[in-house]
Formats: sequence, C-alpha cells, structure tokens
Amino acid sequence: MTDRADIYYIEDDQSIALVVKEYLEQKNFQVIVCATLGQARQRIKEKVPSLILLDWNMPDGRGDSLCQWIRSRWKELPILLFVLAIFSSVALAYYLAWRNVRRIRLAEVLRDDTMM
Repeated sequence: MTDRADIYYIEDDQSIALVVKEYLEQKNFQVIVCATLGQARQRIKEKVPSLILLDWNMPDGRGDSLCQWIRSRWKELPILLFVLAIFSSVALAYYLAWRNVRRIRLAEVLRDDTMM
C-alpha cells in the first residue's frame, strides 16, 4: 500500500500532461493521466482519487460536464479546473463559483510549492 496521494489529471494535450505529471511525481504524488472525459469517468468509477486536475476543453466535451457528474456523486472530491483564458475573468469567476470549482493557473501550481 502506498502513502502517496493519487491525482487524476484529465488532459488531452500530451506535452502539457507530461510536464505536469513529471513535476507532481517529483513531489511524491501518484498521477494518472486521462486523455478523455470518458476515460476519466471510467477511472473514477474504479477508484476515486484524492484530487482531480481537469482541463476545460477536451475532445469529447467540456470539463464542466465532468464536474457536474463528479459533484452528483462525490461532493467533497477536490477539483482544480484548468481554463485557457478565453472568457473574461469576471464571467469565468462567476461561472466557476456557481459550479463550485476552484480555478488556478498552471503557472501558479508549478511555482508555488505550498500548494503541493
């Protein structure tokens, strides 16, 4: 049995996923990358992780649909949603607050060790 926290990172861009996965594994996290929302749903059904890192734009839908699905089953499971800056920051903040999702910037995760 491992004492490392497990993270599911839902990201379709392999180059981004690799960088984030390698960084988090250096911080002693176990990271599973899912390239689609469907793959993530299946993984979560099999084993609920400690944390979900979720990309907004995925090949099989938007990340908020997975957030809704997760919240309907696991209300306390932490979700960090990565969003490309395509919305106004005010509109996005209201939307994410309404969906009960915390937005952070990837750069903040990579530079701020206190979040790990």
